[in-house]
Parts: sequence; structure tokens; C-alpha cells
Amino acid sequence: MSKKIFTLVLLLIAATHSFAVPGTNKKWYSSEDKLPKTYLRASVAYAMPLMRTNLIFTGIPSQSGVTNNNTFTQPQRASYMSGIQLRLAAGHMFNDYVGFELGAQTNVASGSYKLDIARNLTAPYGSAVQATTSTKLPTLITPAVVIQNTYDRVDAFAKFGLAIPILGNITTTAKTTGKPGDEASTYNSTAITKPQFFIGLYGGVGGTIHISESVKLFGELDVTALSLYAKETTITQYTVNGEDRLNTIPESQRTITYNTRDAQGNAIPKYVLPYSTFGFVGGISLRL
Repeated sequence: MSKKIFTLVLLLIAATHSFAVPGTNKKWYSSEDKLPKTYLRASVAYAMPLMRTNLIFTGIPSQSGVTNNNTFTQPQRASYMSGIQLRLAAGHMFNDYVGFELGAQTNVASGSYKLDIARNLTAPYGSAVQATTSTKLPTLITPAVVIQNTYDRVDAFAKFGLAIPILGNITTTAKTTGKPGDEASTYNSTAITKPQFFIGLYGGVGGTIHISESVKLFGELDVTALSLYAKETTITQYTVNGEDRLNTIPESQRTITYNTRDAQGNAIPKYVLPYSTFGFVGGISLRL
């Protein structure tokens, strides 16, 4: 029996040694060749608002024109980057553990936020106010440092970097119903708000599964911390019962620049536009 055990041990040692010899029975998923030195990633993400904020609605129409101040505040979880996103990234690993990635993300179905109030809250303007605020194709550029640890068929990674906005404007459309006794009258407006440029932070953690030497599937959880200030708002549409009345508002009063004093020394304070999100990401990585 002892001879059989001794023989079995020798066979195991020989087999282990044969796997350790370079170029013999080489497995791509357990060698450095599996590391994507340069790669492309394509993914789809669902991003949710990261935090609760005071969402501002400005540009509310009424019989006397359109407001150009921060008219209504509605506390809620909101982000103009929330919704379904498409993402692309290119990266390069400098060694087995550290690399750099340059990504871009844009929304294909952005979230919109609604305001629907009536009675005493809308008394200065009418009997009811309905408004929607949204943006189209907001885009972020996300340069990041990547740190990863490799195993046999899976990798774990983390990344941390910047969120640089390339953004569209915020569009707020509003409808006001006339005051009690004049409910048949309707006032509509559109206001365009330009954000002020600012850079945020971006980071995430995830893992990959190796399908072949060139293809990986990956999943990721990430966070974008970005809040911008409103720079200016311009009234672009004002109708009364469907009739264009924009020309009744002096052109000099159609645009308000926040934190800028007027001739009377008054200034409308700038407010925050939320873009922070928590995202669920899934996609494919190709080694070049």
C-alpha cells in the first residue's frame, strides 16, 4: 500500500511540474495574456437619482406674463442624468494592476419631473399650475484610473475619476389655468435654462467574466457626484389661450442671469441642477 501511495505522489508531482513548464499546457485564462492591455467597452446602464434635492421650477405663466424667478420648489429624489444610458469607454492597462480609462455616457431616455399644484399655492398665478422639466441627451466624459486584480476566469476592478459634463439645456414647459371665475383661460410658456460648467466626481466597482482571450462580460455599480448651478434662464414661448403673446414681454426681461444685480440692485439667486446618480451597468469588453 505504501508503494502505491508513494507512486501516486510521484505522479502528482510530475503532473504539477508539467503544468508549470512555460509553453506546456498553457491556459490563456491563468496567464498574463488574458489581461486586456488595450480594450474597448460598450454597455447599457440604468441610473437612479442619488439623493433627495429641492427641484426648482421657474418660468411660470399667468395673465401678467411669465415669472423669471425661482417660482416653485419641490423636494424629491431627482437627477437630470437618471434613466437609461448608453456608455462607451476605451482603456489601457499599464501593468497587471493599474490602468487608465476614458469613457462617455449619454441618456437615451432621460427622466422628466412634473409639478402639479392648485388652490392656495398657485393663487398669485391662477387656479392650477402644471409644469414639466427635463433635458435631452445630457452627456458626461469620465476619465478614470482603473485598479484591478485578476483571477482565473474572473477579474475584480475599481475605478475613480472625474465627471466632466457636456450638457444640453434644461427645458421647463408650464401651463396655468386662469384664476377662479376665469378657469376657461389657459396660459402656456417654455423656459430654457443653461447650466454653469462644473466638474464632478465619478467612481465604481465591478467584475468581469472571461469568455475568450478577447472577450469579457462585465457588471458594475457606479456613482456620479455632480451638481451644477443654473447660469441663466430665457423665456422662449408665452401663449394666452393658444395665441402667441411673447412680444408682450420686453426682450430685455426674457432672460435672467442669476446672481447678477439689476438696475434696482436686486438679484435672483442661482440654484442647483441635480445630476448625481447611482448606476447599474452591464456590457461587453473587447481586447484590441
